[in-house]
Formats: sequence, C-alpha cells, structure tokens
Amino acid sequence: MAMAMYMDDYDGHYPWGVDPADRYLPVIWNDFPYWQSWIPYMWYLHEVVNPYVKSREMWHCPSDGGFDELEDVGLPLNGRPTAFDAFGTSYMYRTELTFTFSRQEALRDPARINVLFDGYGDWHGGRAHHARRWNVLYGDWHVKSANRAQYDEAWDYPLH
Repeated sequence: MAMAMYMDDYDGHYPWGVDPADRYLPVIWNDFPYWQSWIPYMWYLHEVVNPYVKSREMWHCPSDGGFDELEDVGLPLNGRPTAFDAFGTSYMYRTELTFTFSRQEALRDPARINVLFDGYGDWHGGRAHHARRWNVLYGDWHVKSANRAQYDEAWDYPLH
C-alpha cells in the first residue's frame, strides 16, 4: 500500500530509490553507466517510501538471517547480522523500474514483474540453489512465495 500511495502522489511512477545492492555494489550497473551515475544521489527505497509507512518494521522480514554476498552475482555484500540491521531493509528492489521512469499502467504485464523481494532466497527455503524461495511483491501488488524458476521468470520478464 505504501508504494501505491507514493505512486499516487508521483503521477504513477515507481519510487525514486535504490536498494542496498545498488548503493554498495554499483558495479552491477556497469552496462548502464548513465543509470549508474545517478546512484550516489538517490535515497534508499525504504527511506523514500517511509512517509507512507506507520512502522519501519514493515521493512524487516522475520526470517531475515542476513547474508555475505549479493545473491546470483556472488559479489561480497555484508548484510550481517541481518540485512535489516545492516541496511534498514530486508528487501531488494527492481531498480530498473526507477531508472526507466516506469509507471504501473505502462508495464507489459504487472502480474509477472517483480518489484520487491527478499534479500536472500535461503531465508524461506533451503540452502541449495534449487530449494530457495523468495517472498515477491509483483507489479500488480500481489505477493507470493516464489521458487527459483518463478523468481527467475519475474526477473527475466521485460518491463515494457
């Protein structure tokens, strides 16, 4: 609801914010130097949306066990003792939505596009790559526990 309220106030655009991966590992955006250059001037997503939230605990996944590296790219990122303790949020954001000035109604199929998701897949599943699960907020505001294939499908689905 907080993101939807933000978007209502900003002509339907997704929040102008970044997640901890963007802030601490901007190298992940090397293929997009223009977007990468914006990162130092952007707030964390959870800070941008906080005026619409009653409690910062909303950003804390109860299963957040922390992590030592950015999942799927293997770059070191110290999310200990928990991601929430380290960054103020347990969740990551599909920042591409911000960089492309996306609006929900302009997305190809919002129900297939990830917006927010757990910072690490083994919090809700097993440690094995195939056993991991993520709670994912999709572009149409539904949430589901996604397995590896569903998580990858949401990432791979084009925005527009």
